[in-house]
Amino acid sequence: SVQCRVSGRASGMQVLELSLGEGGVMSYSGVQIEYVATGRVASVSPSSGVVTGGTVVTLVGEGFVAGRTGCRFGSTESVEADVMSSGVFTCVAPAGVVGVSSLYVSSSFVEQGTMEGVWQGTGLQFQHVSAASITQAWPSVVDVEGGSVISLVTVGVPSSASGIECV
Repeated sequence: SVQCRVSGRASGMQVLELSLGEGGVMSYSGVQIEYVATGRVASVSPSSGVVTGGTVVTLVGEGFVAGRTGCRFGSTESVEADVMSSGVFTCVAPAGVVGVSSLYVSSSFVEQGTMEGVWQGTGLQFQHVSAASITQAWPSVVDVEGGSVISLVTVGVPSSASGIECV
């Protein structure tokens, strides 16, 4: 087995040959590899989700292609993206452990659950947080018209959380 570094070329299928040094013997195998342009991600929303997985994450940027775009959250296996346009796609965050993971995308996604393809770091992060739960609420009786303010004792809700809604 031999490894070599390929030079940049235009997107698409390109013939790959091997040269044994400058002026050396050149292969003529006709083997092709595919060059793909890497999509670029500018933002991710939301940037956190529960450890049990299932959070739908929207990524905005450019260069995304349906059937060829995927996501990876840290070192987890890849998931296929649902591409809405060349600038917007969604991925469902897999289950993870509490903490921050780097977010990777691929414009050459091959198969769910693999690392195959060209993966690029986005510079963005996703945080897995504990699933939230309510252990106590008061008052425990409220008006059917709604609008009552309820105090909660919770687990898995950071003290800095905002935008909390009771449903």
